[in-house]
Amino acid sequence: MRDNYGFVSIFIDSFSNLYIIPNSPSKKYEGSLSQVEKVFKLAVPYTDEELEQKVNEALDLFGVIEADDEGKESVIEKVMGIKGYSKATKTLKYISIYWDFEKGYVVEPYQKEKRGYTVLEERTIDVVRDYKPGQLAESIQQALGFASI
Repeated sequence: MRDNYGFVSIFIDSFSNLYIIPNSPSKKYEGSLSQVEKVFKLAVPYTDEELEQKVNEALDLFGVIEADDEGKESVIEKVMGIKGYSKATKTLKYISIYWDFEKGYVVEPYQKEKRGYTVLEERTIDVVRDYKPGQLAESIQQALGFASI
């Protein structure tokens, strides 16, 4: 059963494959979120239904899997097989999806900066809680278009 809140990180490679990573509250860094070591990879081509299913499955894991706050490598470093966060994400776009039980989904595209990613607040997309099939996937694809390296 899904928590009242959730957060998912999505990295996109140059082939448009998606790496969907659930987040959980950090025990070490109180008040912050950390990615957990469960990754859903969606390889091109994938359907809107598959995309929505994996995103919702990842959101359902919010707070269920404990984040490894002691690990030396980030989840995306492990996935890409590249040491160093900057190197591992050098060619990856990034978006996030925030879930709020009352408001629904917020899809946020990011711009790659020298030291990480910055949210493009003017491009944030709200999706109602009880969306029609394909609506969340369309918003995700739109955010992917806004995201930049």
